[in-house]
Amino acid sequence: MDFGEILKLWDAKAGTPSAADAVRGDGKDEPRERRLTKKDIDALPVDARLDLHGLTAAEAEDALASFFAAAERGGCRKLMIVHGKGLHSASEPVLAGVVRRWLERRPSAGKSGHPDAANGGNGATWVLLKEREGQRSR
Repeated sequence: MDFGEILKLWDAKAGTPSAADAVRGDGKDEPRERRLTKKDIDALPVDARLDLHGLTAAEAEDALASFFAAAERGGCRKLMIVHGKGLHSASEPVLAGVVRRWLERRPSAGKSGHPDAANGGNGATWVLLKEREGQRSR
């Protein structure tokens, strides 16, 4: 029996690991989370939405804290935050900066970006919540 035949027998008996069975590479026997493409992210439904129009920076931070706490408890995956483009700000857009800095500090906030123009463009930010230990994506 040559080596090729041995491999075929082994494959028939044990199979080969699929991408879903791949290990993390850090010694843990947990499946790797599949990396989402832009198309995947765009296709995800928005589980919760927050509109910050008209709020001060301090009010926006309070609203973000409450919103994220509720979204995390509710098992949400994709959130939309509407902050506006800052057209009525005296200098630079205030609320967009508040949201960006707030997301950078929030441990549960994962990947984020701006939706297409039909869904708010630069006047909104979507964010994916990181999965908690033991939580599965929907």
